[in-house]
Amino acid sequence: MTNPAKHPDALCPYCGNNDPVKFTRHDGDCMVCDAPKVQPDEYVVPPPWEEEGSGENENAEAKHKNERLREPVIQKAKPAIEKIRLLPVNSIDPSPYQQRQYFGKTALQELGRSIEREGLLQPIVVRKKESRYELIAGERRWRAVKHHTSHENIIARVIAADDLQSRRMCAAENMQRDDLSAVEEVHAIVEMVDAELIEDFEYGGMGETPVERVGKLLKQMASASNSRSRGSTPRQDGKQLLNNFVQQVERIFANLPKPKKWHAFCNHDLPLLSQLEDEEVKGIATANKLNKAQAKALAKLKKKAPSRYAKLKREEEDKVTVKAKLVGGEGNDSVPLRECSANEIEDIADPDAAWLRRAKNIKKGRAEERWEQRTQDMAAAVAAAHPLEGKGYKLIEGDLLKACKSIVDESVDAIITDPPYPVEYLPLYESLSTLADRVLKPGGHCLVMVGQSHLPKLYQLLTTKLTYQWTLNYYTPGESTQVFGRHIKSNWKPVIWLIKGQLDWEHVDDTVRSDMNDKRFHEWGQSVGGMAQIIKRFTVKKSLILDPFCGAGTTGVAAISLDRLFVGVDIDGERIAQSAERLQAVSNPKKATHGNKASQV
Repeated sequence: MTNPAKHPDALCPYCGNNDPVKFTRHDGDCMVCDAPKVQPDEYVVPPPWEEEGSGENENAEAKHKNERLREPVIQKAKPAIEKIRLLPVNSIDPSPYQQRQYFGKTALQELGRSIEREGLLQPIVVRKKESRYELIAGERRWRAVKHHTSHENIIARVIAADDLQSRRMCAAENMQRDDLSAVEEVHAIVEMVDAELIEDFEYGGMGETPVERVGKLLKQMASASNSRSRGSTPRQDGKQLLNNFVQQVERIFANLPKPKKWHAFCNHDLPLLSQLEDEEVKGIATANKLNKAQAKALAKLKKKAPSRYAKLKREEEDKVTVKAKLVGGEGNDSVPLRECSANEIEDIADPDAAWLRRAKNIKKGRAEERWEQRTQDMAAAVAAAHPLEGKGYKLIEGDLLKACKSIVDESVDAIITDPPYPVEYLPLYESLSTLADRVLKPGGHCLVMVGQSHLPKLYQLLTTKLTYQWTLNYYTPGESTQVFGRHIKSNWKPVIWLIKGQLDWEHVDDTVRSDMNDKRFHEWGQSVGGMAQIIKRFTVKKSLILDPFCGAGTTGVAAISLDRLFVGVDIDGERIAQSAERLQAVSNPKKATHGNKASQV
């Protein structure tokens, strides 16, 4: 017998049908010969023209028999198609396995009008149940025809399917929908997993409901998997469970229309069903297509403020609207619940706290606008008159006051420095205050990292010319520094914040967390990450930063990396040379001759 699918455009391997409309309209099945699409795990008896012994010389009786045998015999998984029939709408009952509870009256009306105009383009799928029929797939179409058209009959594919096959097909159809709410999606995935595994005796004994069984399985698998990832040995029962089910579960989740990881589903999605125990809340969340965060917020609202929850305006089909003023708007206009954020829904329970948070958000937004304006103004000022003549940094060797004479008055935006701590260096702090008063712009910052042993004296010396603002906590995790004579193991350093003139700045956090102290380049060195945090909080891009005790140049490295300008001063020529090498590597990484040097800045 000649294979009819030999035609180059044939889509159906059994009858040669090459009409894509007639082939793809029913989930990949052929409408001409009713041959179903074959799944990868199904065993199909080959078509007659592929059977051994078939050919041009076969007798007439065998040829006639083979021509009638076009539908393959599926031995597993997919039920055989019986026929397409026109059935009375009222002879069909909904599926008991349908997890979808909300269909939407308006959407059904629109679908009904479409069916009245164009007919039913895709038959529903049913199975015979005694004297009636039971839906397997296509409940929206059936409801639309039954309630919103004048049709008394509906075209249906009648298939032979047992309860488990029917359940699996119903679950698969639900997962194909694009408009699933968060609650419906979780239920649909639970149903998919449960329908696939329910024949396993061990799994079937894990609970009374699909949610109980799937939840227990995934939690025990996650516990065993986490134990393995930590290098510990999981319990024997958990290990056995993981080995028995992990491949099946991973395959199910990988083959979802939107693939997921079962770990993430267990930790983030499945808990939604227990958090939405209230059926009314669950129904509203489903009808309004709320996401997970919105649904949780609605449940909190009902629990925390039931009287305010009751004020939500219910419209037909459980659609809910909210007075605009309840979510930060004005007037009595209503907005759909699904357009409210999770925070706005929670705010309904506590309007005072909501107004306070909104006020903070407004202040935050204005602060961000001011910051952006400062950045633009600084860039314009640097473009008009570059303080370093076009260079990104400048290093000066010499004594503090003498070496800094070349720095123009009121040209520096911030001094960020870490002077020596021993008592013999205390006079330098008064000189630093004098220098800062001269070179800082009005409102400029001076941030000085200091030791704790001489704090009272340091406050006195540094405020001879500047105004004290605050003391920041520079936290240095790791091994503590023992301060002998004070019986202290210290894990932090004070950073004294001083201002020249009046402060015009935003609120800042007063704790800086350093990665670690970096002693590779200097015995008193700090980490680049810690200094970068300070720079980001107190300066904008293109700001000029001065470090009069620059040492090996850590502050400069952080400044250049953050698109700031930098001037470093140190009395030690070797330290200046070391700073120059590090800054060169950061500002011109392509010109750094040795990759190991560039990686160590």
